Amino acid sequence: MCGVQLATLFIKRLMMVCEDPAKVREVPLAKIGFVLIALIAFAGVGKVQSDCVGMGVCQERRVVQVPDELRVNHEVPESFSYDYGEVTEEVSVEDLVQIHDLSLSVRLILGEVGGDRLLLNRYGPVEAFGILQTVDNRRNPKVYNPLGVARAPTYPGCGGGKARGHCADPSEYLGLTSRRALRPRTVYVPQVLEEAVDRAALIWWLKDQGWGADPTGGATSFVHRCGGKAYGATTGHCDGRTSESGEDTPGAEPTTGPLVFKGPKRWVEERGIYTLGVTAWVDHDPWWPLLPGRGLGERVPSRYGLLGIASPETFQLLIDALGPVKHPVVLGALSHNGGLKSPEP
Repeated sequence: MCGVQLATLFIKRLMMVCEDPAKVREVPLAKIGFVLIALIAFAGVGKVQSDCVGMGVCQERRVVQVPDELRVNHEVPESFSYDYGEVTEEVSVEDLVQIHDLSLSVRLILGEVGGDRLLLNRYGPVEAFGILQTVDNRRNPKVYNPLGVARAPTYPGCGGGKARGHCADPSEYLGLTSRRALRPRTVYVPQVLEEAVDRAALIWWLKDQGWGADPTGGATSFVHRCGGKAYGATTGHCDGRTSESGEDTPGAEPTTGPLVFKGPKRWVEERGIYTLGVTAWVDHDPWWPLLPGRGLGERVPSRYGLLGIASPETFQLLIDALGPVKHPVVLGALSHNGGLKSPEP
């Protein structure tokens, strides 16, 4: 029985008692007050939980408006609310399998994309959507095992219909072990974190509502490629270590390159695995001209755009609807060390 029903029954009983003056003395006023307050609070909590995404009581409620452009031809509500405190509180790696899917997804986006890159990269929302999609693809045998090979391996934590929290294994999604994911409030200044988390929550919510197709073309993994003078090159060119082959490129940047999605291509019988090939490529195209003190000369021209993604028109809607950050305080924070409180590897 819900709190509202209990409160109604209690009030009716109280009215019956009050109709008989002889019985009023049998009910202590303190007890009446305590029970009423408890029932009202219980009913209130139930209401908060019913319209606020998460597992708690929504003490730090934030309401996110869904852009009208994203609601065209999609039957989704115009807004939703979530508990900001729940998705940004400190957790351990062990906690990740127990938290709400929204909290896990926000942390996965912060860990793998980064709150600053999500806001600064024109294609950041597509990166975030695609990374969430890879987790779902690892749970779908039609995607990770397209030929239906009986002995095809599953990804860690993803077999047997396990939930997303198990499939987003930190040993595979290394960003989930970072401070960005586990302790985001210690990484970003508040204004930047709030803006990034709102966007990440919206992306999760759209995906949860069935908005959009798989932009990755059936990817089950992804890699970050180099930026700067080795733009698009493999990570060996921008990992800061010069190997015997001399792969490391002077001027290469490990955090401003494109994101490359990969999926199963060919089954190799003797090895018992699928080879992985590129299925989609999401460019890094920053909004530098909009930031105070940043010039067009620092912008890396878009070379590939949204290469090979499914439904590019749909995801262009997402890019256009979110657009660049407009709040001057957030822009100012982003222009200063990317909105970070302190540098993080």
